[in-house]
Amino acid sequence: MQVTIIGAGNVGTQLAVHYASRGATVKIYSSKPQLFKKELQIIDNAGTILAKGSPQLVTDSLAAAVSGSELILITVPAFLMAKLAKELIPHLKAGMKVGLIPGSGGGELVFKEALAKGVVIFGLQRVPSVARLKEYGHIVVASGYRPSLHLAALPQQASVDCCRLISWGLGMPCYPLASYLNLTLTPSNPILHTSRLYRLFKDYRPGKVYKHLPLFCQLPLTKVRGL
Repeated sequence: MQVTIIGAGNVGTQLAVHYASRGATVKIYSSKPQLFKKELQIIDNAGTILAKGSPQLVTDSLAAAVSGSELILITVPAFLMAKLAKELIPHLKAGMKVGLIPGSGGGELVFKEALAKGVVIFGLQRVPSVARLKEYGHIVVASGYRPSLHLAALPQQASVDCCRLISWGLGMPCYPLASYLNLTLTPSNPILHTSRLYRLFKDYRPGKVYKHLPLFCQLPLTKVRGL
């Protein structure tokens, strides 16, 4: 399987390692390809290596990144999705599967021209785990893996096949949702992040200095099935 990861941040690097470690041919689209090491790693909070793999290509060319790929996983922030879609759609072909991770945020709307070309658009309801880069282009720390994932696709009948590709790459169960509205009407980040920010900074007062940088998300590690 040939897989393209668009976005080389926390989740993008994590996905690249998982798919490469499973034997997929992985290409990464990054604005800084020169900073990538040959081998990428996922570690836990204790520094134990959970998975490692090497991408075939890291490039700043969208055309080179997506050419020939069956699966394209997009991990850029929602505010960049419209710009990315405009640049990416000319390179997409019928039958390609484009995953938005996570799928909320209206990304399916900016890819409507891709749908008209016969491209499958799907979104994950949640990200696989908490992930944060330890070293760009080399190491990502992952913790709190979910026991399973859920996704929805457009057209809906493609959901099962998209689940198969996600489940294989991440080594964890993935289940289809009844409708893409399960993603668009569940803005989990805006809901969860406001309460998390309150928990972190409810005692703030002018002049208060924190002894360390608060981690926005920090959960106990759960072993990923298949690793």
